[in-house]
Amino acid sequence: MSATSSEDLYKILQVDPQADTEVIEAAYRRLARKYHPDVNRSPDAELRMRELNAAYQVLRRSDHRAAYDGTRPSERRPGWAPVSEPEEECSRHSDRPLAARCAGCGTALCADCASRFRPATCGPCVVLWARRRQVAAVVSLMAGATVVMLGTGPFVWTAIRVPGLLAPSPMGVQVDLLAAAAAACMAVMTGLVGRSLWQLHGLRQVVGEALAD
Repeated sequence: MSATSSEDLYKILQVDPQADTEVIEAAYRRLARKYHPDVNRSPDAELRMRELNAAYQVLRRSDHRAAYDGTRPSERRPGWAPVSEPEEECSRHSDRPLAARCAGCGTALCADCASRFRPATCGPCVVLWARRRQVAAVVSLMAGATVVMLGTGPFVWTAIRVPGLLAPSPMGVQVDLLAAAAAACMAVMTGLVGRSLWQLHGLRQVVGEALAD
């Protein structure tokens, strides 16, 4: 059992000393979402997160918690009340008050951050969404290319194996079916590549907006 702060562990997690384990776990998760360095850019976020982790590691286990309770000053036990939660601020702009929460992870957002996307979404969640869409766009391109190759391959193979199909003369017009099939494949592939590039360009703009101050 160890802790990195001399502050009362129950105060760190903002729970009553008589709180159940489920309450302690819920408090830890709520505060971890608020102070995790990935979403909180304040200078003391990393230190705060270490304190939360240390307090939770002690209080989550009944034997460690009992040993810690035996070392707490007796004056802290009767009449203890949790410290009131200070007014929350935006996880990205510490000088702006909370206006909404991210629909994905519950991160605090100011009015400016909340108005960028509907529903209100934090930058990390938007980046994660964009990465998934980028992967989907690449997979879609590869799947489309595979379908085109499988669909036209047998036709091209037949045209090569049967010379008479290469240059029929319907209505007196010479048509090279092999060249026509190749041109059709190129047209479809060009359309697929253009569509994927356009999607990736749009996703880059979304990510840029999400990461902008």
